[in-house]
Formats: sequence, C-alpha cells, structure tokens
Amino acid sequence: MVLVLRAQQVERYGGPHGILDQDVVLSGVARPRSRWACDDEADLADLAAAYMVGFAGSEGFNDGNKRVGLASALVFLRLNGYALHVPNKDLYALTMQIANNEADDDIDRPSGTVLHDPCAHGPPPRGPQRPIRTPVTRAPFMRLDDLLFYPIKSCRGTSLDRARVGPRGIEGDRGWMVVTPEGRFLTQRAHPRLALIEPGLGEAELEVRAPGMAVLRLERWREGPTLDVDIWRDRCHAVDQGDDAAEWFSSFLGTRVRFVRQSENADRPVDPDFARTPSDQVSLADGFPFLLIGEASLAELNARLAETLPMDRFRPNLVVAGGAPFAEDAWRVIRIGDLVFDVVKPCARCVVTTVDQDTGEKGKEPLRTLAEFRRDIPGAPPGSSGNVYFGQNLIHRGRGTLTAGTEVEVLEEARPAP
Repeated sequence: MVLVLRAQQVERYGGPHGILDQDVVLSGVARPRSRWACDDEADLADLAAAYMVGFAGSEGFNDGNKRVGLASALVFLRLNGYALHVPNKDLYALTMQIANNEADDDIDRPSGTVLHDPCAHGPPPRGPQRPIRTPVTRAPFMRLDDLLFYPIKSCRGTSLDRARVGPRGIEGDRGWMVVTPEGRFLTQRAHPRLALIEPGLGEAELEVRAPGMAVLRLERWREGPTLDVDIWRDRCHAVDQGDDAAEWFSSFLGTRVRFVRQSENADRPVDPDFARTPSDQVSLADGFPFLLIGEASLAELNARLAETLPMDRFRPNLVVAGGAPFAEDAWRVIRIGDLVFDVVKPCARCVVTTVDQDTGEKGKEPLRTLAEFRRDIPGAPPGSSGNVYFGQNLIHRGRGTLTAGTEVEVLEEARPAP
C-alpha cells in the first residue's frame, strides 16, 4: 500500500506555493502500527495542515512556520513507522534536521516552539516524539512491521501475519528450489523470470502459479529420488519433485531444469565463520536463516534514488518499522517476541535487487546508488571492499513463533570503534 501527500493538497490547506513542489510518497503502510494511522490522502493533508497551523502561534502564519510545520509532520509520520520519500531536497534536509534536533536557531518559527510537539491546535501528536537517531536501545517503538517468506528460492514471497520458526528459519522458507539437470541452483541473477512465479504453501500442498501457466499442485512432502544439489560452495541432499514439475518450470523458464525439495533429514550448516554453534542450520537460502531490513533504511536509500523502490527488491524476512536509517548495522543481538536473534553479517547485494519483482525486468538501480555510500560499513567482512551492503543476516536461537506487529528489542549493540 502506498499513500501520497500531494503538493496541491498542502497548498489548498494553507501551505505556501512551492513549500512542497513534488508529491511525498509514504510506503510500507499496509499494516500501520501507530495509534494515529493515515488511511487515505485526506488524512495526510489534515495531519500536515494541523502541524502547519500549530506553528502559526501568536507570531503569525508565515511561510517559514509552515515549512517547519510540514517537515515536523513528516518526522512524526516517520517515527510512527512510515517510510518516506521526499523528492524536494530542501524539505528533506529540513526534515532530517528537525528529526535530529539539528535545525538552525534562525529558522523562522514561533519562539518556544517544541519541534517534536508542534500541534498547538488540531489533533495532539501521539506515539513516540523523539529524534530519529535516538540510540536503538532506547527505541521501544520499533516493531516487526512485515514478516515474509519465500517457499521457492528466488521466487515471489508471501507476507504473513504469523509464522512458526524451526531449526532452519521460518518453516517452509526456501524449502524448494529450481536447479539445472546437474543439480546447480538457479536464481534471478541469471533467470529473472523466476520473480513471476508465485508459490502458495499450505499444510499439505504446494501450489505454484505463473503467467500463462496452468496451476501446478504438489504434495508438500512429496517423495522422490534423492539428488545432491549445489548452492554456492555448499552441497546438500534434496528430493526430486517429479517430471511433471520439472516440465512445468522448464516450459516457463525456457531451459531444462529440475524442481527439488530440501530433504528434512539432511543438515545444511550455516557458514562456520558466522555460525553461533555447530548446530546452526539454514534452508536452501543463500546462507542464513533470516534477512532483516529497517523501513527507515529503505526510506534513506529512496531519498537518493530518482525513482523509489519497494521493499520486495531486497527480499527480506523481517521488516522493522521505527529506528534510524541503518540502525541495524550496529545491532548484535535482538529479541522479537519470544525469539532471540544474533545479527551476524551485513548482506552483500547482487543484481537480484535490480529485478522488478512485478515484471521480471532488470534495471541498474539500486546497486549504482548503493555503491556510493554502502561499501565500507561496520561489520563488513575483511577483504570485501567490492561489495555493497543493504540489510543484515540473522541466526535465531531456538524455535518459536513470530507475529507481525511485535516489538523489536535491541539486547546488544556493537561497540563504537576507538
């Protein structure tokens, strides 16, 4: 779901001409967690107007006050879990200054105004009123805003309200995979049409859909010949899902393939350089059970892009609302509900992020922009200066249940470099 605060709305509610010369896009609000939820564009305009009026005060309602009020409204929305893209660079800079208590003292605003509580009139602000860059350990408003899993490796994901977590991660996540006849894994890197394949996993059946194809239905625990399959440097056991499934995927992808399921009896250990214990396991994912990304991090990236990108470009399992952009870089241990996670490695990004998940077409972004500011980041493995990073790989401790909307608590952070 995407909401837009439109430039003409702001002017109609009293905003000066040019205060918002382009629309502001708010994404990731399909499941808003704030107590003040903007459900449509009229709500957004009302909120912006309330903040602008709140800055009028006794000293008059001038353009400077309105600009500060609108920027503060954007801060409020961002603190409550909305990912913002503000194409007006001046307004974006002011928003960030206000968010971090860095606004210049000579901003034309009523004396004594509190930037994070500007609603002297209109609806009072609700939810946390604090700078975006507050240390993450003092950010109780962070929430698990979206929970996703991908039954078939490199195919379309599904958003969940609740998920069981087993030894390999979310149960069923990357449990199936398309491979060459020799057993080598296929991904969107070379086969972007995989993005168009939509799996649906039930208790007893895997259902697979794709444009122009009949629905493929398979028993969830279908047995068959055992194959050795390769994922990067790993080799593990998988169960072939039969000739009909192989023909279905071969027809859609235009190349001969087999379709396999990870054997429930075969272990695939996490890379020992990053595993907590020798018993840490992973499914058919690239290397780790979970990938986490903060909505604020995507908003920060989108502010640098000519066109905004949705979260599905990055294929996370856990999307966190609240906190600072790239706050997750500093996390080492977090808790979500009754599960504890170790944050073990930044995620190096590849050309899959350039594939439009709705069309299967490749572009150039976001890798070109990520290369400008996401190379040498804290926690990056030595000798990996050529990589760009976005998101964090996690390993969970034990089994449990994840529920969207649950608070995310940071238990341990990295120590600052001396």
